[in-house]
Amino acid sequence: SDLSITTMNFPGTGRHDFDIFKFNNVLFTGGGFGFPGIAMSLDGGANWIVPGADITNVVFNDSEFFDFNGQFYVSQDLTLSEFYPGLAAPFLLKYTGSTNTPFTTLYSQPSDIYPAGDLNQGRLSHFEKLRDQGAFIGNGGVYVVSSMEPPVLTKVTLPNGLGDCAVDLRSRSNGVYFLACSQQFANAEFPYLGVIGKSEDFQNWVEICRFGAREFVQSFEMVDGDFYVGLGNLLTTADPHSG
Repeated sequence: SDLSITTMNFPGTGRHDFDIFKFNNVLFTGGGFGFPGIAMSLDGGANWIVPGADITNVVFNDSEFFDFNGQFYVSQDLTLSEFYPGLAAPFLLKYTGSTNTPFTTLYSQPSDIYPAGDLNQGRLSHFEKLRDQGAFIGNGGVYVVSSMEPPVLTKVTLPNGLGDCAVDLRSRSNGVYFLACSQQFANAEFPYLGVIGKSEDFQNWVEICRFGAREFVQSFEMVDGDFYVGLGNLLTTADPHSG
């Protein structure tokens, strides 16, 4: 009964915001399809600005915000940049703290941050922290981060041959949990396999449980020791079991 929802008024039109994050008492949102820029609010969301000429010519596509070792970063999917060759499309931005020029390019391409020989092009998503390290998902693969500047990344081998099919991460005081999803082509009733696992040290990863699902396993949360899993669906399906 105490819940209230307020529609925010953003500068400009046609915004499609993908993520929202609070860092040092500043709210950030943006990064949806197209190039809406990153909006900032200094008063808890009452008023928003899109400052800085340094980001008005940048393609933002499905960008995600995260903080690590006291710094704030933005990573984006570069797929859309192919359609806008005249616009800059940096892979990873760093927050400067300045109102006029709040972001600077830290890494231009995925190859600048991923381990040598790793062809992954995915943005850094679902970033979680455990003690002095971090972990994120890049195109289904899980990577452990010990340093962002310079980048020191190690790719995780998920248990039981799961491969690069992670879809979500959750950090708790006793470890980091992952949710993975893969297709079961031979199972007509439950065509998707969901797996929940955990690591307490970012080195050893174990499977906790697995289950069949009628739709794509997309996200999860833990409340009072129980797992709650959200099911999505692909654009080509309209399954009533989503949710």
